Amino acid sequence: MDVCRDLNAFANGQTLYSDAWVVDNPWVLKLFGKARIEMKFRMSSLELIMREDQFETWDKDKAFICRRSGLKRHRASTDACIVQLTYERSLKRLYQQPLG
Repeated sequence: MDVCRDLNAFANGQTLYSDAWVVDNPWVLKLFGKARIEMKFRMSSLELIMREDQFETWDKDKAFICRRSGLKRHRASTDACIVQLTYERSLKRLYQQPLG
């Protein structure tokens, strides 16, 4: 129940984007259903806010982020950080901002 309350407080009225929406959304819906707490946010697929050009560089950008940051995948917080940094990097590439 605490997790549901914390998520609602953090994301109230917003949309959270997932790179694994087909897995994450049912899990979150089940979590809130079991807790009998209304979800006060929406979840959507990350692909819905990505531009086509971002798909073309996504794997390369993700590999760069993993190498540069030293973050290892398969921990929820680490995966979320990698996805966020990859999204930001791929978006910067579209607008031709200097990449670090």
